Amino acid sequence: MTLGTIPVGETKITTKKRSGPLPAMCAALKEIFTSPKWNEKVFEILESKITEGKKRTGRPGMDLWQIFVLSQVRLCLNISYNDLHHIVNNDHLIRQIMGVERDLGMKDMSLNIRTLLIMSVCWTTRLCMN
Repeated sequence: MTLGTIPVGETKITTKKRSGPLPAMCAALKEIFTSPKWNEKVFEILESKITEGKKRTGRPGMDLWQIFVLSQVRLCLNISYNDLHHIVNNDHLIRQIMGVERDLGMKDMSLNIRTLLIMSVCWTTRLCMN
């Protein structure tokens, strides 16, 4: 976590919204992230499917949690990558669940569409092939 970032565990999820599945999905993702039992299971799967056999040099842009959240948003809403790009850079709830929403006047992190597409294709390809 970087300075000024709102912790995922402190994300306030409204239950008053009647339209759309996002609040329930965000509550589930928050539970996965904050519960050690679920967190370990999910990250074990993510690491085995995405990072297996690769050097840990990384790619600037997104970590495993952020890739997981965005893949869930895309599947839940059945949206295009362009719509996902708009959501990731503008929806505060999704940004908080991803762990990138800033507070304290810090500059917000924004993801470009190329990074989003590369990471999403990597995620989809690795999971669907196994």
